[in-house]
Parts: sequence; C-alpha cells; structure tokens
Amino acid sequence: MHATLAALVEPGPPFDERSGSLTRTFESALTDLAGPRPVRRSRVAAARLTNVASRAVSLVVEAGEPVELRCEQLLESHAGRIKGILDLTIRSAVLHAVVDYKTGTVLDDEGALATHLQDQLALYGVLEEARTGHWPDRAVILRFGGAPVEWKVDRTRCEEVVQEALELRARYLDHLGSRPPASPAPSVYRHCSFAPRCEAFWDAFTDEWAAPLAVRGRVVWSERSAAGGLTVKLEEVEGVCEGHAAVQGLAEPEGREIKPGDTLALVGLWIDRDQNLNGGASTRIWVSAS
Repeated sequence: MHATLAALVEPGPPFDERSGSLTRTFESALTDLAGPRPVRRSRVAAARLTNVASRAVSLVVEAGEPVELRCEQLLESHAGRIKGILDLTIRSAVLHAVVDYKTGTVLDDEGALATHLQDQLALYGVLEEARTGHWPDRAVILRFGGAPVEWKVDRTRCEEVVQEALELRARYLDHLGSRPPASPAPSVYRHCSFAPRCEAFWDAFTDEWAAPLAVRGRVVWSERSAAGGLTVKLEEVEGVCEGHAAVQGLAEPEGREIKPGDTLALVGLWIDRDQNLNGGASTRIWVSAS
C-alpha cells in the first residue's frame, strides 16, 4: 500500500490520471506479491487505500504550488543516532507537514492519540527539522480504518522525546552483550515474556497495576477441567491476591507437567464476572520445581 501511495503522490499534481488508475495499480502490486490466487478482503483494502489516497492528495492540494513532496525517505539526526523512515513529507510556503500511514489502532482507551504514536510523530518532527532547518507545522496520521488524526507539533515535546530516545539508546549500548537491569512497569510487563520469572517484577508488582493480572504461589493441586484447560489451586500466593488462589483455563506448559509443590508464576490473567481468575492464550507461565 505504501508503494502504491508513493507512486500516486510523489510526482505531484495533477493527480487525476494517477488517481483514476489507483485501484489497478494496487491490484497489480497485489498480484506481484500473492500471484493469481484471490486475496481475502482485497476489495476492502482497495477501498481503504482509495480513501487514504484522497486525503493525502487533499493535503498536497492544500499546500499549493510550488510544493516539495518526499515519500518513504530515510532521515537521520544527532550524528546518525536518531533515524526514521517518513511515509510522506509536504513542504510549501503554505504547509509543512509530516504524514504517517497507519493500518492498526491509533487511539487509546480515552480516545486520544496513543502515547507511543505521539512520540513517533515527535521524532519525525525532529528528523524533518534536521533535514530542512524548519519545524513542520502539522503531524498527521492517515488511517486506513478511520478518520485522520492530527498531532500538534510541539517543539519542546519533540526535544524531550528525542532526549529520552538518546538516553535509552545509550543505556542499551552500555549493556550490549550483558543482561541489562530490569525496569518493571505496567507498560513493560504487559508484553514481557520474561516477567513471570523476573524477581524485579514481583518485587515491584502491586494490585494497583492495571490488568492483565499476575499471581505467584505454590501448587496445591492441578487438574484438567471439563470445560477445557487446566485449573490449579495455589497457596502462599503473592500478586493480585494473597493467601490462596484458584486459576482456571490455563494451558499446560509444553514439555512441563505442573505438580504439587511446584512454584507457579502467572502473568496475564483476567477476572470473569463470577470473580474467578482465568488464564488464556496470552498468559505467560513459569514453573519451577519444588
């Protein structure tokens, strides 16, 4: 999709002829990738592509002429320590914008642009300023599944984000080839596969952290339930509850039987309407023998 959009936008106006052949261009690119076999939901994808293309063209038209358009450009700043590929930049006397295309979710639970995407756009602003010597006026996300989302380019915020990125890069390089210190936090453990066996995680965990939930304890018994999955009873429990806990719907770790006396650590649980702890496909499990 990105290549199809670049072929439409980068040559600049007029767009009428290329816009008219956009669907054919997309279908040709799809055939090159998938061969003659039909691709599921390709018509939906083509319709969404046309919608995004129309919005990208509108931004270019708004910019007026003359206009500089760059697609899929690799930029860098800070002596090459910050790099990124910008989907589209538009620069004229009227408008200076960085544009990013997104197919997935971009909003958080409150309906605001997700923090990590704000940080991404801030870094794009830094890269574009390094290239041109001027800060962009606007940062825009064009969504394949929704309305465009704009982020106000804030120079102070951009400089804060790039400083954080440089510090993270330096920390990474400091620990390259060795085990870095743990930095447990809800935003980290939600996706960390190592969390169940990480002592720093269990030291930091509190029941105030947002779901998914976590417990660790000693196995009293485990059995297969009629509804499928494994149910375990734990004692000496820590985590989202204390004392005793039962967890249902677990998948038994491959090649490892859960036995009474084992220590079982579970990260990524949820509570059903009957207040039962449940596991699932995304639950991370760690078993250590008694």
